Amino acid sequence: MRPPRRSPSGGGRRGRSETLLEGLEIENYGAYAGANRFDLSVRPGRPIVLIGGLNGAGKTTVLESMMVALYGRAHLGKHTTTKDYGAFVLSRIHNSGGGGRKTGARGLGGAVV
Repeated sequence: MRPPRRSPSGGGRRGRSETLLEGLEIENYGAYAGANRFDLSVRPGRPIVLIGGLNGAGKTTVLESMMVALYGRAHLGKHTTTKDYGAFVLSRIHNSGGGGRKTGARGLGGAVV
């Protein structure tokens, strides 16, 4: 994931600052084989990013990958062990059916997810 940037407004409701995610890259995660980039930037007249698709298209995978990238093991709950988190991440690595060989997944900036 790209580093978040601050909202151009300088503050959200009641003076809170906002963080805006401009993009996401998913590589070999869930249903997404290879590198897949998503533009999440908002523009004047386009203040909302919609994620749509048919059942099984990977909408939940996109949101899940953001949660894993932002929160890591905490995304699964505070009682999740390192072993359970490792098993979860391994289960989410895309397997293209190429002889059972699995590849890694990483976000923008080289962070391994």
